[in-house]
Amino acid sequence: PVMDEERYRAAGFSDLLADAALALKTLRRQPEADPGKTLRLGHSEGARIAAFLALQERTLAGLILIGTPVRSMQEVIHYQHVDWGCRFMKEFDANGDGALSRQELEPYPGLEVKFEEWDLDRDGRIDLEKELRPLMTSRYYIPELQKFQKTKLGKELLAQPPLFQLLAKIPVPLALLHGEEDRYTDPAD
Repeated sequence: PVMDEERYRAAGFSDLLADAALALKTLRRQPEADPGKTLRLGHSEGARIAAFLALQERTLAGLILIGTPVRSMQEVIHYQHVDWGCRFMKEFDANGDGALSRQELEPYPGLEVKFEEWDLDRDGRIDLEKELRPLMTSRYYIPELQKFQKTKLGKELLAQPPLFQLLAKIPVPLALLHGEEDRYTDPAD
């Protein structure tokens, strides 16, 4: 295998930073590598790592960050497990009333919706804000956050400031890219 899954899950952000720093050190030793002409690109977690490493460098030509979680990790996890899910489910609200009916969901048989379970007030509709959002918070966000807090990576990332506070301190040109359908980072960021 290319990656040792067990070792990765035991790693913290500090370990990932150290690995990336070692890779960069190896790259700099190459005679054809010119730091002044080198761009660094990172995506998602790799973007966070690239940004932290760029805080310590002045010879890099520039930094490109794609799908970068710029909020606090607690907010990022909330977005991933609640906000994005609610936004996704809103796409099925054909009449735009803020709720999902059985009729609106019928054309999508592969969509896993536990209607009876999610329709908390038993009115035949799943209200996206009053029913779905609290349900996703209790079933997905809170357990995921609790599980994440127990890992070395989680402890380290949750202790860090939001990345947007550090971006202005990066001493090299920076391109920050997000897409409308980014599942991991709110496009509004």
